[in-house]
Amino acid sequence: MGGVTTCPVCGFSNIPEDRPTCPQCDADLVCFRLLEDGFSAPPVSGTDIPDTDEAVEQAAPSCPKNTTGSWGRGIWICVAAMVVLAIILISLAATRRLANLADSIAALDARLMKITFKIDRHSGQVDRTHDVSKDTQNTAIRIGNQIKTLESHIERMDSRVEEAVETLISVRKKIPGDIDQKERAEEIPDPPGPCMKEYRAKDTDTLWGIARDLWGSGIYYPVLITCNPHLNIFTINRRDRLKYPCDKTRVPEMYRQIIAVKQDRRYWKYTVRPGDTPQSVADRYCSDKNNCFVNGFPFETGAVIGIFLE
Repeated sequence: MGGVTTCPVCGFSNIPEDRPTCPQCDADLVCFRLLEDGFSAPPVSGTDIPDTDEAVEQAAPSCPKNTTGSWGRGIWICVAAMVVLAIILISLAATRRLANLADSIAALDARLMKITFKIDRHSGQVDRTHDVSKDTQNTAIRIGNQIKTLESHIERMDSRVEEAVETLISVRKKIPGDIDQKERAEEIPDPPGPCMKEYRAKDTDTLWGIARDLWGSGIYYPVLITCNPHLNIFTINRRDRLKYPCDKTRVPEMYRQIIAVKQDRRYWKYTVRPGDTPQSVADRYCSDKNNCFVNGFPFETGAVIGIFLE
């Protein structure tokens, strides 16, 4: 009966063991004793009769007068312990959730790093493409400058050519007989026929085929040559525009005027134009350039020469 104890709630010491409550915090010390003894049930008055006075004295302090208040305090302590346990469990669950969230954030960081790497790689490709396009632009600028330089050279060459042509013209004016040749060239008559139509050639056309389509016979093709003295009969294409008489009835007469026969060969009477040379005329009208002209005709501007048709 002379022992002392310490309050497990506030830590107050030197409390007599037979005291049911703590003098400082009023905690139920009986409940704590029961918890320490394994919740042994207190004896009920009238059921067990102690055999000795010592048993009566030991049973007396285990049945305090305020048993209802002591049990209520014990229940509240148990509830508080359960609340603490619940808080601990909730904290563990929150910690686990936070750990899962951290893993998710780490996975997102990894994906973000991959996306950033791809963006950087594409950015590098874009930069390289930009560099290539910039090099192309610089090349185009250099080519443009070279073209401008060439154009300036060509302009200077054109001016020099014009000066040379003017010099040649001035020299030719001093040659005797040149004025007479010009006068004779001016007297060359225009292609016969007051009314002329225009035929738009095709790449597959020939003079023989055009004459046959226009006048019913391809033999009249020298009339087309006479009406178009600038024409190259071997290079007719869609860019050529051929003039021909509107009146079909005049074509046979024109043919007889410009065609003659020598050595059993037909030849066409051609009037030499300014700038003509035997080589240029042969290139335009003769398939056999070694046997192209009829002998005995002077080749000079305004003169009429004979060109074999066969």
